[in-house]
Amino acid sequence: MKRESVIVRRSITPGRIIPLLIFLALLMTTETCFAQDEKGTSDKCTYLIENGARMIRENDCEKVLEIISELPQEKKWDFRIKVLENSAYLKSYLLTKNKSHGKKWEVSYKAIIYSNDKTATPILVELLRDDNLHVRAFTAKALGFIGDPRALDELRRIAEQDESSRVKSKAKWAYEQISGSKPPKEP
Repeated sequence: MKRESVIVRRSITPGRIIPLLIFLALLMTTETCFAQDEKGTSDKCTYLIENGARMIRENDCEKVLEIISELPQEKKWDFRIKVLENSAYLKSYLLTKNKSHGKKWEVSYKAIIYSNDKTATPILVELLRDDNLHVRAFTAKALGFIGDPRALDELRRIAEQDESSRVKSKAKWAYEQISGSKPPKEP
């Protein structure tokens, strides 16, 4: 019995409890920071998915690329993030003639158009409204390859109403790829 009390008394000494309490406090703080970081990362990812296309249309490409650079690697592989990154590089290249952005766009655009991943269709449909004809043309082409029927209404509108004949032809081609028929004329 006496031996047991010595062991208990030894393990409860202030010299042993204080480091243990500090360790537990640090552990809890780290877990809280990690949880906040995950939430912050999730919030950034959600914000980017919801607002990235608008930001690109408003020529805030560098901000889109900055937010993407802050995401953890596993979030960067989300197809919607890849589409936004690729579109931001394209638009930035067109605006600034930054050759490194042009090269980064060229590296990944084929992977996007041949992916058949339809998760980014709403983002691409929104990018069809961009003021730059090259962005609209590429976006129409990407939608044609991806093949999501949700894009048909906007592609038909672009095929009929866009000011650029190049964009119109890409949108018409994309519409035909997805639907299997020519876009109907508006009454």
